[in-house]
Amino acid sequence: MAAEITKKGFGRVKTNGFSLLKSSRSAPHPGTFLDSRFLQPLSISQAHLARALGISRRRVNELVVGKRAITPSTAIKLARFFDTDPEFWLTLQMHWDLYQELEKEKREKNNPPT
Repeated sequence: MAAEITKKGFGRVKTNGFSLLKSSRSAPHPGTFLDSRFLQPLSISQAHLARALGISRRRVNELVVGKRAITPSTAIKLARFFDTDPEFWLTLQMHWDLYQELEKEKREKNNPPT
């Protein structure tokens, strides 16, 4: 049975009761967002953030360059440091993950195996 898909709202698709983001615009990696919206404007170095969070500089750098995901533990640490909510950071990660999966499906649909 095919899923019933209906357009709903701004950039969302509703399918079988679940609302998904449409893949029309690139979602930023949470590390890129962290760097451009928090670290750079506040002049905080990756090394300073790593020390403040009690994690390695490598871990912070891998996050900033998009090689690492935000875990619940990291989300809590970032939330405490920047006075935000852990859900904020996890939502950024979820949007990134969903965007990546939708893009993968789109590529597979446009390039079926031969």
